[in-house]
Amino acid sequence: MIVIMSEQIFRKILKDGTDEYFLDVGDYLFHQEEAVRSIFILTSGSINLCRKSRSGQELILSKSHATAFIAEASIYATYYHCDAVCSETATIVGVRKNHFQNLLRNHVRINELWSSFLARELQISRMRCKLLSQNTVRERLDIWLEWNEEILPPKGQWKSLALEIGVSPEALYRELSRRLKS
Repeated sequence: MIVIMSEQIFRKILKDGTDEYFLDVGDYLFHQEEAVRSIFILTSGSINLCRKSRSGQELILSKSHATAFIAEASIYATYYHCDAVCSETATIVGVRKNHFQNLLRNHVRINELWSSFLARELQISRMRCKLLSQNTVRERLDIWLEWNEEILPPKGQWKSLALEIGVSPEALYRELSRRLKS
């Protein structure tokens, strides 16, 4: 998600005001409603931002792979709006909130890059809203495939895909089976 912009911002951010974290699969980086003290840069591995519905169904709001910001919207919040769960052993750099906010205030170029990045994230969020507003598994999968260049993840990652598009794994497996038979 963050390609060239990330390298430019990362170099400036990583000079100071940071902490390093190492997480194993299933570890939490932060929990929903926890006070925001940092935003994070995922340098290796994978992190899912998740929320549970009232019925207990988990929904993946965002799936991040290295190199990516984690909880970027939280820079302007008091509390994290979701859980961050490690889905692949990860190395993360935490950037203290006040340090990052000072960089944005004092460096015009970083602020411009940050604004551009947030605009791209807004586009992605709108795509996710469109995807999740669809009524059928078929429609959701079609949108997901279109967004991901028609490339289906390996079979071992289909359960994660189901969570990402907000359907049960069984419903996704049925849809994939139907498509394979066609």
